[in-house]
Amino acid sequence: MGLTSEAMSLSLQALGYRVIDQVKVFNLYKAGEALNDNDALRRSGKAGERLVKTIQLRKYLEVKIKNMNIKISRS
Repeated sequence: MGLTSEAMSLSLQALGYRVIDQVKVFNLYKAGEALNDNDALRRSGKAGERLVKTIQLRKYLEVKIKNMNIKISRS
């Protein structure tokens, strides 16, 4: 999965997204099987929390910068 994860991240970055975190989970083949993997759910939850904090920080900074009348690029 090492190359798969990297390829997925690079594809998203090429579309302009920023990859905040990655959660690698192995050996889940059946539908709903991830619901029984408490460690994967915990790590996914932590990654989601980091994503929310990153989005909130970006919005906060955009407002601050807008109020300072400074223009920034959206790349």
